[in-house]
Amino acid sequence: MTVEGTQVRVHDGRTAVVVQTSHRSAGADGTELRLRSTSTWIERNGSWVVVAAQSTRLPLLPRGTAVTAAELEPLVGTYVEPDATRFTVEREGERLVWRGTRTGGAPWRLELVPLAPGKFRLFDLENEGALNASDAQLTFLPEGEVVRTEKGREPQHAYRLR
Repeated sequence: MTVEGTQVRVHDGRTAVVVQTSHRSAGADGTELRLRSTSTWIERNGSWVVVAAQSTRLPLLPRGTAVTAAELEPLVGTYVEPDATRFTVEREGERLVWRGTRTGGAPWRLELVPLAPGKFRLFDLENEGALNASDAQLTFLPEGEVVRTEKGREPQHAYRLR
């Protein structure tokens, strides 16, 4: 299993909730698996112990076009849109993720699935584990420009901060 992401929230210094997303590539039986696991820990007599844990199977991302780590690395960075909204593009292993905020300030994480060199479709995997494919696409252009296109909307341009 490969860990895709981990969030730890500590409450009152003695209780923690850990949410982890992991992936197992297809083995000899051809079965691929993605899981979101949640565990609750408490501090007892100086040691942390798990008091509850649960895992949920998640949908698999579409494969997309093969891209190399060398092709992904130049796309990583913080971008700003004309209205001063910022988002980041980060590498998680051999994939890219988009991180921004929803209306109201809640964190938002989207998977970027490659369609062609420099062109990605956005998928929301944080919505209760559902795989929500949007019409949104990001196209990375030279000089740090990225264009977000979405059906029925004007293209939005953003620029990487140096």
